[in-house]
Amino acid sequence: MIAALLAAALAADTVYVNGTVLTMDASGATAEALAVRDDRILAVGAEAAVRKAAGADAEVVDLNGRTVLPGFYAAHDHFPAWGFSGSFHLDLNSPPIGRMESIEQVIEALRDKAASTPPGEWIMGRGYDDTLLKERRHPTRRDLDRASTRHPIWIAHTSGHLGVANSAALAAAGITYGTPQPAGGVIRRDAAGLPNGVIEESLSLVTRHLPDPTLEQRMQAVRRCDAEYRARGVTTTVVAGGNRQRVVDLKTARARGFLTIRVIQMLAGGSGPPATAKEAAGWRSRDGYVKTGAIKLFQDGSLQGYTGYLSKPYYESDQRGYAARPRQALTEMVKRYHRGGYQVAVQRRRGHRRHPLCVLPGATGGAPGRRAASH
Repeated sequence: MIAALLAAALAADTVYVNGTVLTMDASGATAEALAVRDDRILAVGAEAAVRKAAGADAEVVDLNGRTVLPGFYAAHDHFPAWGFSGSFHLDLNSPPIGRMESIEQVIEALRDKAASTPPGEWIMGRGYDDTLLKERRHPTRRDLDRASTRHPIWIAHTSGHLGVANSAALAAAGITYGTPQPAGGVIRRDAAGLPNGVIEESLSLVTRHLPDPTLEQRMQAVRRCDAEYRARGVTTTVVAGGNRQRVVDLKTARARGFLTIRVIQMLAGGSGPPATAKEAAGWRSRDGYVKTGAIKLFQDGSLQGYTGYLSKPYYESDQRGYAARPRQALTEMVKRYHRGGYQVAVQRRRGHRRHPLCVLPGATGGAPGRRAASH
C-alpha cells in the first residue's frame, strides 16, 4: 500500500507502527502504520513510507501487534446522562453494570441516601430494571415510602420511559386519585384506584418538579461521560432528543476543555426548536464539535416497559403498548418539520404500513430529504 502524502506544510507529531490499521475503505484494506497531528490523520500506509513522510521529530508508538480502529460512532445515544448516574443520581442498575438484585436492595440504597439528605430535599435514582430484580416487578410508592416519607423520591427505569414516585413525590406533583390519565402515558393505579407510584411515558408529570442540576453539576456530568466514552473508543455521539439549553451546555463544556468527542444533538419536537434547520444549524460550535441534527419525535415507548406500540401483543401478555398521538397528528408534525428543512427521526416500533406509528403517504410532499425510524 502506498502511504497517503502529507501536505508539505504539515508534519506528524505521532506515528503508530507495528500493528494493523483498519482503514474501513471500500476494499477493506489494512495498513501497517498511521501518522497523526493533533486530532487529524495525516498518513496511512506502509511503515517505511509513513515514517519517512512523518519526519524524524515525530513520536513513534509501537503497537506491538495490536489493531487500530477508527473511532466508534454512537448513532443513538443519551450523552451525557450516564455522567449523572452514581454522582447526582443513585445508580440503581442491576448486574453486570450495577449491584441491585432486588427491590429490597433498591430500598436500602434509597434509605442510606435519605439518612444523609436534609428532609424535604429530593432523592433521585436511575437504572432500575424490573426484569432483573428478584421480584420481577416495578417498585411502587409504598416500597419507596419504606425508604423515606420525609423526602420526595423519584427513580427512573433503565429504559428512561418509566419511573416511580413515592407518596411525597406524588404529592409534590399533585398526582391524586382524581388525576386524569395523561395523553400518551399512564398513571398506574392500585386496586382501589389510587396512583401506585409508577408512571409510564408521561414522566414530566413528576420530573418538571425536580430541582435542576447546577451548571457545575452539568459540566461535571459532561466531563465524566466524555472520559468514559474516550476510554471506550467512542469519538462521535448522536444524542436522541434535547433542546437549546443542552446545546449551550455542550458548547460551554467544549470551551472549558471538558468535551473532546463530537456531539450531534437532535432536537426534541416538543422543545420548541427553531422553525428551520438552517436556523438550528447556527447553534453549532465554531469548531464543529457540537452541532444540531434531526428533529426527534417520540411516537411510542419502550419494549422493556411494554409501552412500545406493537401490531400484536407482547409474548405471554395481552398488552400491545400505545401510540403517543394519532397517525394523522404524527403526519402533520412530520410535514411541518420537513418543510423547515429538518431530517425527522421518529421513535417507533415495527408495525404494518397502516399501523398508527407509520406516517401517512405523502407526508414529505415528494420533496427530497432523509427520514429515520428510531429503534
